[in-house]
Amino acid sequence: MFCSLHSTRDSNKDIVVFGEIKKIPTFLEEYLGFHHDQLALSTLILILYPLALASLFIYFIGHLNFQRR
Repeated sequence: MFCSLHSTRDSNKDIVVFGEIKKIPTFLEEYLGFHHDQLALSTLILILYPLALASLFIYFIGHLNFQRR
């Protein structure tokens, strides 16, 4: 979710939130507590998550013995 918010972070469009007109970055900071300094963390998670899942898949497939009955 954070990464999808990063893509809209730089947009300066006005949106209506709870009856108030706000800019998207202002809404993300005030209502969701989302700050731009978390970009490095979300990038790291996006890179490491698929790598960890692929590594686990390779490890467990490698340790299965399909020859035993």
